[in-house]
Amino acid sequence: MRKGNPGAILFLLAISLCSAGAKPRLLPPSAFSELPPAIVRSLESRGCQIPQLQRRKRNNVIQGSFLKSGQTDWAVLCTTKKLTELLVFENGLSEQVMMVSSSRNGFYSWAIDTIPTREVPRFKDKKPFEVDHDGLFSVIEFGDPDAGCFYCYSAEGKTLYDDHGQWVELSGYIAN
Repeated sequence: MRKGNPGAILFLLAISLCSAGAKPRLLPPSAFSELPPAIVRSLESRGCQIPQLQRRKRNNVIQGSFLKSGQTDWAVLCTTKKLTELLVFENGLSEQVMMVSSSRNGFYSWAIDTIPTREVPRFKDKKPFEVDHDGLFSVIEFGDPDAGCFYCYSAEGKTLYDDHGQWVELSGYIAN
Protein backbone atom coordinates (compact mmCIF):
# COMPACT_ATOMS: atom_id res chain seq x y z
CA MET A 1 0.00 0.00 0.00
CA ARG A 2 1.23 3.48 -0.88
CA LYS A 3 2.75 5.75 1.73
CA GLY A 4 1.02 9.10 2.14
CA ASN A 5 1.26 12.49 0.54
CA PRO A 6 -0.42 15.24 2.61
CA GLY A 7 -0.56 17.53 -0.43
CA ALA A 8 -2.52 14.91 -2.33
CA ILE A 9 -5.01 14.49 0.49
CA LEU A 10 -5.63 18.26 0.57
CA PHE A 11 -6.20 18.16 -3.19
CA LEU A 12 -8.66 15.29 -2.70
CA LEU A 13 -10.60 17.34 -0.19
CA ALA A 14 -10.62 20.40 -2.47
CA ILE A 15 -12.21 18.26 -5.17
CA SER A 16 -14.75 16.90 -2.71
CA LEU A 17 -15.72 20.45 -1.73
CA CYS A 18 -17.11 21.03 -5.18
CA SER A 19 -19.67 18.29 -4.67
CA ALA A 20 -21.45 20.44 -2.11
CA GLY A 21 -24.28 18.66 -0.41
CA ALA A 22 -23.06 15.21 -1.33
CA LYS A 23 -22.41 13.10 1.72
CA PRO A 24 -19.45 10.74 1.55
CA ARG A 25 -20.53 7.27 0.49
CA LEU A 26 -20.01 4.57 3.09
CA LEU A 27 -18.50 1.14 2.48
CA PRO A 28 -18.57 -1.86 4.80
CA PRO A 29 -15.23 -3.03 6.24
CA SER A 30 -15.51 -6.23 4.17
CA ALA A 31 -15.01 -4.11 1.02
CA PHE A 32 -11.34 -3.71 2.02
CA SER A 33 -9.73 -7.07 1.22
CA GLU A 34 -6.32 -5.76 2.34
CA LEU A 35 -7.53 -5.49 5.96
CA PRO A 36 -6.73 -8.47 8.20
CA PRO A 37 -9.91 -10.53 8.80
CA ALA A 38 -9.78 -9.96 12.58
CA ILE A 39 -9.84 -6.18 12.04
CA VAL A 40 -12.77 -6.52 9.62
CA ARG A 41 -14.70 -8.46 12.28
CA SER A 42 -13.82 -5.88 14.95
CA LEU A 43 -15.03 -3.02 12.75
CA GLU A 44 -18.23 -4.89 11.87
CA SER A 45 -18.94 -5.59 15.55
CA ARG A 46 -18.68 -1.83 16.21
CA GLY A 47 -21.18 -1.14 13.41
CA CYS A 48 -18.54 0.70 11.34
CA GLN A 49 -18.92 1.93 7.80
CA ILE A 50 -15.90 3.57 6.12
CA PRO A 51 -16.46 7.00 4.54
CA GLN A 52 -15.25 7.44 0.95
CA LEU A 53 -14.39 10.76 -0.68
CA GLN A 54 -13.76 9.39 -4.15
CA ARG A 55 -16.00 7.32 -6.38
CA ARG A 56 -13.36 5.15 -8.04
CA LYS A 57 -10.66 4.77 -5.40
CA ARG A 58 -11.18 3.49 -1.87
CA ASN A 59 -9.66 5.52 0.97
CA ASN A 60 -9.62 6.01 4.76
CA VAL A 61 -8.09 2.57 5.40
CA ILE A 62 -4.32 2.96 5.60
CA GLN A 63 -1.32 1.12 6.91
CA GLY A 64 1.97 2.33 8.30
CA SER A 65 4.30 2.02 11.26
CA PHE A 66 2.24 4.41 13.42
CA LEU A 67 3.31 3.09 16.82
CA LYS A 68 6.69 1.47 16.33
CA SER A 69 9.16 1.39 13.46
CA GLY A 70 9.04 -1.84 11.48
CA GLN A 71 5.57 -3.05 12.48
CA THR A 72 2.45 -2.86 10.34
CA ASP A 73 -0.33 -0.89 12.01
CA TRP A 74 -3.69 -0.06 10.44
CA ALA A 75 -5.65 3.19 10.73
CA VAL A 76 -9.33 3.31 9.77
CA LEU A 77 -12.08 5.91 9.88
CA CYS A 78 -15.11 4.23 11.46
CA THR A 79 -18.47 5.92 10.91
CA THR A 80 -21.43 4.79 13.00
CA LYS A 81 -24.86 6.42 13.35
CA LYS A 82 -23.64 9.18 15.68
CA LEU A 83 -19.83 9.36 15.47
CA THR A 84 -16.85 9.00 13.22
CA GLU A 85 -13.71 7.75 14.96
CA LEU A 86 -10.10 7.47 13.85
CA LEU A 87 -9.01 4.02 15.04
CA VAL A 88 -5.49 2.57 15.00
CA PHE A 89 -4.98 -1.18 15.24
CA GLU A 90 -1.53 -1.98 16.62
CA ASN A 91 0.49 -4.52 14.65
CA GLY A 92 -2.66 -5.59 12.78
CA LEU A 93 -4.28 -7.00 15.92
CA SER A 94 -7.96 -6.37 16.57
CA GLU A 95 -7.48 -6.61 20.36
CA GLN A 96 -5.07 -3.69 20.40
CA VAL A 97 -7.12 -0.78 19.08
CA MET A 98 -6.74 2.89 19.99
CA MET A 99 -9.29 5.61 19.39
CA VAL A 100 -7.10 8.56 18.32
CA SER A 101 -9.79 11.13 17.52
CA SER A 102 -13.56 11.36 17.10
CA SER A 103 -16.18 13.75 15.82
CA ARG A 104 -19.96 13.81 15.91
CA ASN A 105 -21.46 13.18 12.50
CA GLY A 106 -22.63 16.26 10.64
CA PHE A 107 -21.79 17.93 7.38
CA TYR A 108 -18.09 17.36 6.98
CA SER A 109 -15.67 15.17 5.11
CA TRP A 110 -12.77 13.48 6.87
CA ALA A 111 -9.75 11.90 5.25
CA ILE A 112 -6.60 10.27 6.61
CA ASP A 113 -3.27 9.38 5.09
CA THR A 114 0.10 8.01 6.16
CA ILE A 115 3.02 10.38 6.59
CA PRO A 116 6.28 8.44 6.10
CA THR A 117 8.86 8.82 8.87
CA ARG A 118 11.14 11.02 6.75
CA GLU A 119 8.28 13.51 6.17
CA VAL A 120 6.91 13.76 9.72
CA PRO A 121 7.36 17.30 11.13
CA ARG A 122 10.12 17.49 13.71
CA PHE A 123 8.57 20.01 16.10
CA LYS A 124 6.21 19.64 19.08
CA ASP A 125 5.21 22.80 20.95
CA LYS A 126 7.81 24.69 18.84
CA LYS A 127 10.61 22.51 20.22
CA PRO A 128 12.68 19.95 18.26
CA PHE A 129 11.16 16.48 18.48
CA GLU A 130 12.71 13.09 17.66
CA VAL A 131 10.76 11.01 15.14
CA ASP A 132 11.34 7.29 14.55
CA HIS A 133 8.11 6.02 12.94
CA ASP A 134 5.29 7.10 10.62
CA GLY A 135 2.66 9.70 11.45
CA LEU A 136 -0.98 10.18 10.49
CA PHE A 137 -2.29 13.12 8.49
CA SER A 138 -5.92 13.91 9.28
CA VAL A 139 -7.99 16.51 7.43
CA ILE A 140 -11.56 17.43 8.26
CA GLU A 141 -13.46 19.90 6.10
CA PHE A 142 -16.63 21.56 7.29
CA GLY A 143 -19.30 23.36 5.31
CA ASP A 144 -22.90 24.15 4.62
CA PRO A 145 -24.20 22.29 1.56
CA ASP A 146 -26.85 24.97 0.94
CA ALA A 147 -24.46 27.93 0.92
CA GLY A 148 -22.70 27.17 -2.38
CA CYS A 149 -19.37 25.70 -3.33
CA PHE A 150 -15.86 26.15 -1.92
CA TYR A 151 -16.05 29.62 -0.31
CA CYS A 152 -18.36 28.49 2.48
CA TYR A 153 -16.02 25.73 3.60
CA SER A 154 -13.10 25.47 5.97
CA ALA A 155 -10.62 22.68 6.52
CA GLU A 156 -8.47 21.61 9.44
CA GLY A 157 -5.39 19.49 8.84
CA LYS A 158 -3.35 17.86 11.60
CA THR A 159 -0.24 15.74 11.78
CA LEU A 160 -0.79 13.17 14.52
CA TYR A 161 2.06 11.18 16.03
CA ASP A 162 2.18 8.51 18.72
CA ASP A 163 4.64 9.61 21.41
CA HIS A 164 5.04 6.57 23.68
CA GLY A 165 1.32 5.80 23.88
CA GLN A 166 0.02 9.36 23.71
CA TRP A 167 -1.10 10.93 20.44
CA VAL A 168 0.27 14.44 19.91
CA GLU A 169 -0.13 17.05 17.21
CA LEU A 170 3.12 18.05 15.51
CA SER A 171 3.92 21.17 13.55
CA GLY A 172 6.69 22.33 11.28
CA TYR A 173 8.01 21.89 7.81
CA ILE A 174 7.21 18.66 6.00
CA ALA A 175 10.23 17.65 3.90
CA ASN A 176 9.82 15.87 0.58
